Amino acid sequence: SNLKPLIQMIDQESYEYSDPVTEFLRALFVDANFEAAQQNLKQASAVMRADYFLHQHTDEFVEKGRLLIFESYCRVHQCIDLGALAKKLDMSDTDSEKWIVNLIRGELDAKLDSQSNHIIMNQKKPSV
Repeated sequence: SNLKPLIQMIDQESYEYSDPVTEFLRALFVDANFEAAQQNLKQASAVMRADYFLHQHTDEFVEKGRLLIFESYCRVHQCIDLGALAKKLDMSDTDSEKWIVNLIRGELDAKLDSQSNHIIMNQKKPSV
């Protein structure tokens, strides 16, 4: 991935520099701590909204950050409770369901089971 060298550098330099954006990336990709990643995403959003140069990119950053959290979470779990996912993404249940449906329509290889309120990730079969 294109993020790998960046993540390695952020991790190596974390003792000397950190901010909510770098801590978001560390929490997600180094520690696999989804709760800390979500908290850091919130903090990064607040910092970006207050920044003269970055404020116009805040919504896109938060959207891409949620997508990174979601993708990482999906790699770990095959069956995901929509309510738990909404909390992880800091969204309402309704908003998260709409967001997931749009992802499924796009590139996400999954099914939405509305009776059990779960997302079921399709297993990727290795090509032989």
